[in-house]
Amino acid sequence: TPAGMSRVTTLPAPITALEAWEKLLPNVERMADLLNGVVLDDSRNTLGRQRIQHIREELRGYDRKHEAPPLTKAPRW
Repeated sequence: TPAGMSRVTTLPAPITALEAWEKLLPNVERMADLLNGVVLDDSRNTLGRQRIQHIREELRGYDRKHEAPPLTKAPRW
């Protein structure tokens, strides 16, 4: 069995899921490069541009679903 490592982010977080992904991905890609490895997706397939775009869309949906309601002013009595 080849050696491997996992990188996980917990949500919800102080930033949006998409922002977390955009910060995580370059670090994971750099780590893989330094270790002469490859980045795999959740199905253990090489992470390509199409899958990255699909993940971004999934995260946008997650962010929309978990969006905080808009702040409103309390009525003045």
